[in-house]
This record gives sequence, C-alpha cells and structure tokens, in this order.
Amino acid sequence: MSTVEESWGCAPHGDTLLKIADKVLSQMRPFFPDGVGQINIFIDELPDEETLEALYLDDPYALYGAYSGMTSALELHEIEADARIWIYRLPILKHWVEAADIALETLIANVFLKEIASHYRWEDVMFEHVMVSANIPQIMFE
Repeated sequence: MSTVEESWGCAPHGDTLLKIADKVLSQMRPFFPDGVGQINIFIDELPDEETLEALYLDDPYALYGAYSGMTSALELHEIEADARIWIYRLPILKHWVEAADIALETLIANVFLKEIASHYRWEDVMFEHVMVSANIPQIMFE
C-alpha cells in the first residue's frame, strides 16, 4: 500500500476568503469612482433560500456573491446605508476547482467587483478601468 507524500492542505475556510476579499478591496478601492462608500464583507457557505428566491434562482451554486446596500425605505429618501457584500464560499470554491487555471484571489476580485459594478450600474469601461488599474485579470463567467 502506498501513501501520499505531498500535503495539499485544506480547502480555504471563510476566514481565508474574508482576508482575500479585504485584500482585493484594498487593491481596487483607489480606482473606484466617487460615491462608493463603506463596504462590509460577509462570507457564507451558500446563499439562503430567501436570497435565491429574490433572485429567481434554484441552484445555490449559481450565485457567487450578492450585494445589499439599501432597503427600499432608504432608497426613497436617498440615504445610503453601508454596503454589504456576501461572498458564497462553496460556489466560489467549486468554480475555482472546475476552472483549474484561475487564482482564487482573481476569482474573488471578479465576483466582488461585479457585485459593486452591478449595484452602481457602472458601464463596462468603468469595470475594466478598475480591473486594469488594480492589475487584476478579468475572467468571464458562464
């Protein structure tokens, strides 16, 4: 019987993903346009049922992240609440493993920025500006 000599370690835990997300946020923040306020990052294993239903999704692995910045009552009064971005650990790790050629930091940065860009309705050129300026490769999601 042979034994495996190499040690691959464990899959990254939520704390590791949070550190990566904090790092990429710091890397990208100087290139954000005015108006992007404080962003709080949360890591969950999977999106909850309420989130999936709100986005008309059945598959929890189809959602890598979600942005929440205002409640509808606050939107009416144009009061910005601190933004919250959820990063979903298991869908990201699944994509990372299946892609096999994307750095985890790059994947998280793309998920993170797509959530911000979608919320603030950035044009593609702004998204690309932040990615290029922060020296983060852009990836395409299916």
